[in-house]
Amino acid sequence: MKHPEVVFQDSKFAMYKNHPDKENIKWVHMDKEEYLEWEEEFFAEALLFEPFLIENFYSDEDFKELQEFLQSKKLSEIAYTKQMNKWEDHIALPQKFIDIAIDNVRKALGTDDVELGYYLFAHHQITEDGQKPFLQVHLDWSPGTYMVDLHLGGNRDWSFIAHDKEFITKPNQAILVQPEIDLHYREPWRNDDPNEYYQAVFFHLIRKRHWKNKHGFEFQADENFLRFQKQRLEMFEPFYFDLVDSIPELSPTTIGDDTGLTEDDKRILGVEKA
Repeated sequence: MKHPEVVFQDSKFAMYKNHPDKENIKWVHMDKEEYLEWEEEFFAEALLFEPFLIENFYSDEDFKELQEFLQSKKLSEIAYTKQMNKWEDHIALPQKFIDIAIDNVRKALGTDDVELGYYLFAHHQITEDGQKPFLQVHLDWSPGTYMVDLHLGGNRDWSFIAHDKEFITKPNQAILVQPEIDLHYREPWRNDDPNEYYQAVFFHLIRKRHWKNKHGFEFQADENFLRFQKQRLEMFEPFYFDLVDSIPELSPTTIGDDTGLTEDDKRILGVEKA
């Protein structure tokens, strides 16, 4: 049975047919014909829906167990990334938590075509040298037709915005979103309190006909894959900033610049909180 909050539609996503000014698209990184071929390959057979909230994603007992398991890990042993100034890593979970997440999404969308891409645990807090977490406006390049953004814990809110919908969650609430085709970000961190933190678990789920299953994770380094991703941002980011600015109720966008980062900057061990 589909989730009562799911609204299937395809008019808001970063896809060519939804572009508001097709005649003036600048084909900087690839031509139109090639772009459309890649777009079809990326999104064929994907269910398209507005992001929505799932209450009580796990049972109370399972959620408490998941919290205790992940919160027992030392931050200094979790990889830190300067890409978004957060601790984020793949921590092997008991299989039941993965199975429940996949099953919940299958039920919510009314399809069996959902399987694991990958998952991550993330801890967001100001570091000892004053770096604040952020999540800039972006489209995911990593595999995830559907993403479960599960609020695990913390002592503050940190709102999540996908297209024109903003979510403020509580622990054990999960946002179901399509990060590969729905521009998204989080509000600015806003304050300097070193004791505030926010924790989440991200389950990136894919369909059987997904590029990861055909080519593997290494496909993200393919020259044509990168040209496609850059072309999408060229086409849609400017319009998205204008959209957010036109909706005063939405939190302002966050902009990051990772052009100077090295691969080593994306996975650092031993970083401490403030």
